[in-house]
Amino acid sequence: PNNSVVLASLSNYHIFLGQKEKSEQYLNKAISMSPNTPIVLLKAAISKEAMGERDKALDYIKKYILANGQLIDILQSKRLAKLREDQRFISMIK
Repeated sequence: PNNSVVLASLSNYHIFLGQKEKSEQYLNKAISMSPNTPIVLLKAAISKEAMGERDKALDYIKKYILANGQLIDILQSKRLAKLREDQRFISMIK
């Protein structure tokens, strides 16, 4: 319950099970505990993208990059494939 990476992972699992409310709960707790941890921010972006909240997903991607997250992780994530096609993302990484 006090591991932000595990909580962010649970957020991912629950959104892909169709449990948006639980996903949001885990994500909010993870972000409040570790607002600048790259892996938490990446998982937050994945959850938000899966929820159909592209703007919020892009906000988390921007925070991930600012927190020195590795671009390769974004580029290799199957869950972020559609987001990578978004012109805002393309502009962000140039």
